[in-house]
Amino acid sequence: MSINSINRRREDLIKQISQIEDEELLISLEDQIFTYQQGAREPLSCPESMQIRSVAHFRSLIDQVLEDDRNGKMLDADEVFAELEKE
Repeated sequence: MSINSINRRREDLIKQISQIEDEELLISLEDQIFTYQQGAREPLSCPESMQIRSVAHFRSLIDQVLEDDRNGKMLDADEVFAELEKE
């Protein structure tokens, strides 16, 4: 990866982070960066189900979410916590 590419990515990331208003998300990002800097030196990862493999895959995920929302399958926070308490 070239220096210019790294600098562009860094600038884009800084812009994206500066627009985040969710404090919990910012704390999570901060924790992940701290862990990485403390020697883990492993790439940050996310669950397999959240990894985007292609543009087509990403679009299909968006379509799935929109379809679930139209069909009333999306859960609000209270419903999610109720489901978690059942487990």
